[in-house]
Amino acid sequence: MRRGSKHGIDWREYLSRVHEFTKRGEDLPQSKLNAEIVRKLRETTWVIPAHEWARRLGVSKSAIERARQGETWRHVV
Repeated sequence: MRRGSKHGIDWREYLSRVHEFTKRGEDLPQSKLNAEIVRKLRETTWVIPAHEWARRLGVSKSAIERARQGETWRHVV
């Protein structure tokens, strides 16, 4: 079996489309956030500080900040 043929495409095409095959967000088993929470985080940027969300949700402050800034959870609009 050739590298990348798992999805029925050649390696170069696989590399250009790898984001389609990568699990993101709620599909990851370790995820503590979900799309609804991320939307709420983004709506309350100036109301509830990141450290408070982090405490409530049991995640790091930087995880909240990255989700708010769109560094993570980019697929959530």
